Amino acid sequence: MKHVLDYYDMDGNSIGQEAAMELFKGKDARRVAQDCIETSDQGTVWISTVLLVLDHGINSDRPIIFETMAFLSTTAIDAYTNRYCTKEEALVGHRLITMRVKEDFNNGKA
Repeated sequence: MKHVLDYYDMDGNSIGQEAAMELFKGKDARRVAQDCIETSDQGTVWISTVLLVLDHGINSDRPIIFETMAFLSTTAIDAYTNRYCTKEEALVGHRLITMRVKEDFNNGKA
């Protein structure tokens, strides 16, 4: 079990608290990808993938430091949320969630 806060940069490198605080100052420094999808009847879904900076991997062998979330208006849509260990995984996950949102919202599944 982890007892300390572990901070990571965009490349998955361990960083100190001071460097981590710099990343928290601006949203652009942590943004990996974002998309806005216009749906046929429910408005715009915003999909955002970011560096979390803090390891969210409780009981995980690898740090979980990226997250994709989809929002309809200002409400998170849990079915389209996922976390990842690497930037590469996060980019692939972002694309997959974007495709799912397009399919589900424009085919009446959401």
